[in-house]
Amino acid sequence: MKKFKLTWNERVVDSGGGMLHMEVNYQIIEADTEDKACDIWDEENEFNEYQNGLSDCVEVVEHPLFSKHLKIEMPDGHTYGVPVEFIARHHAEYYCQKDYNGDITKSLIEGTLPLFESYADEITDWAQNNLNWSDVKGCALVLGKKSMDSEMEEAWANGEHSIV
Repeated sequence: MKKFKLTWNERVVDSGGGMLHMEVNYQIIEADTEDKACDIWDEENEFNEYQNGLSDCVEVVEHPLFSKHLKIEMPDGHTYGVPVEFIARHHAEYYCQKDYNGDITKSLIEGTLPLFESYADEITDWAQNNLNWSDVKGCALVLGKKSMDSEMEEAWANGEHSIV
């Protein structure tokens, strides 16, 4: 049995049924194939009127690189971390059609992960040359904010002050 992570958007509603917002949910399902995992999810959610169907189904692959993030300092003063897993899956998806008969998991395990393990610069190279900020911003984490002393001094000296 393999494990698959299934992801979908679900409406969160108030007591009157009015929509408040959308929420991303996921579930791990064990099955022999991706299609079987999706069938199981469909059966379990047949009467769930708050979801709009699956947005993604990927085989769960565990690897030490997947606990890491590509760190980048951005002009807004924040340091962001983009999950290496996101970058690796994007790389594997690109090469799966060319070299692995459409098998993303095989591309990930046999191609992408050995490359990224052996040459960590390939992670950065792939991200910079094949992904845009708009591709990664949804999964990027804020790791910290750079303190800009010169801006802080200016704000302290000339900012609006009040006693509260």
